[in-house]
Formats: sequence, structure tokens, C-alpha cells
Amino acid sequence: MSIECAKTLETDIIEKMNMAKKDCLLMSSIPYSGVKHQMESTDKTVTIYSLLPGVEEVQIVASKTPDANSVYMVRSNIAASISEEALEELLSNITLVTTLLEKGEFTPIKELLTLPKEIEAIYHTIGNISIDANKNELDLLYQKYALLLKEIRSIQLQNINSQIYHEKITR
Repeated sequence: MSIECAKTLETDIIEKMNMAKKDCLLMSSIPYSGVKHQMESTDKTVTIYSLLPGVEEVQIVASKTPDANSVYMVRSNIAASISEEALEELLSNITLVTTLLEKGEFTPIKELLTLPKEIEAIYHTIGNISIDANKNELDLLYQKYALLLKEIRSIQLQNINSQIYHEKITR
């Protein structure tokens, strides 16, 4: 894991992250699985994941070129590298949760919402070292939005737990 200032990322990636934040702030509804923005050029593909369950305040940026791949978790002014495997595990769990929600099967959801250990450790680390003084207005609005969405998802999980409890009682 390497942690660095987000400003050290390539300028085009920073611009794309800001565009993704603005787009999220303008969306009328956010899918439970989060928001994915993908930009492709002849030699590079950049995918930005925003408002993912459990890590709503960060954006995850996956950059692929013919020479190298890199994945970063970015929270306002801090970027930390993560492994592609950790990202794939997180995305796989989110897909499974979304499928179960659509089917109305709530029992295994709590286990699937547990973050991969690598992502959880990095998430807490960058949360502890983020410097609020360097945030711009877009970052502050996005963070407020992400925190509200996180609270809504927490309430939804409480509802799921309540439904599981009532199912057990009626059996």
C-alpha cells in the first residue's frame, strides 16, 4: 500500500474524478451498487467507482494501460493504492448483494457487506489522515452527500435485519 497526495495523480484522472462527483450530485437516484463512470481513449481506460456501499466517501479509480494497471482509493486529498483483487472482491460482493435484494433473499446479505480486509484497513487509514482544510466546495458537497447516502443504507440494513427477525419468528 502506498499513500500519497491525490494531486500527484494524473491531471486527466483528477478531472474525470471531479466530473464523476458532479454527475453523482446531479443524479435523481443512486443505485445500491454505486455509480460507475468509464472513460476510454486509444491507450488508456479509466474506471471510477463512486458511492459504493460501505465506502461511500471514497472514489475508487482503476486505470489500465498496455504497460500497467493501477487501482486507487481516493478520499478528498489522499490517494492510496489497493490491489485489483481487493477491488474485484468488493465489486463481486456488491453484485451478489444487489441480486439478493432483487430476489428478496435477505439472510446472507450482512456477511456480503463486510469489506475486504485490505480495503477496510486502507479506508480507515485514509479517513484518519485526510486533511479537511484542503477540501474544495465540490469535495465538501460530495462528502456530505456520501455520508447521507451511507446513513440511508444503514437504515435499509436495519429494515432487512428486522425482516429477517420477523421471518424467524413466524416460522
